[in-house]
Amino acid sequence: MTRVPRLYSLPRLGYLRSVDLLSLTILPQIDRARRESMVKMVKEAGEKTLGSMRNTRRGALEACKKVLKAENSGFGKDEIKKREKEIETVVKEVVGKVEESVKTKVKEILGK
Repeated sequence: MTRVPRLYSLPRLGYLRSVDLLSLTILPQIDRARRESMVKMVKEAGEKTLGSMRNTRRGALEACKKVLKAENSGFGKDEIKKREKEIETVVKEVVGKVEESVKTKVKEILGK
């Protein structure tokens, strides 16, 4: 006997004697209060993500300013400004995706 079938034959460990892969667990309907708490959790997660993005953007912009202040960095003002614009563009794109994801998930949860 191999190890896997013996695991299923040990009822004291909480395993079933037979595995039925065709069984289906039906979940009860979610009530309005639970849906609202789920929406709240989704919005909080979205805000946390947006806050993280703001912190990342701030750190990247500060790094650009430090490079600009360094005298022998080899980067000019134009190059630094170009990088700052790229950072802003990427952050705006990600923020838009996060906001859209939150809206989509809220609609999905509320069933609208």
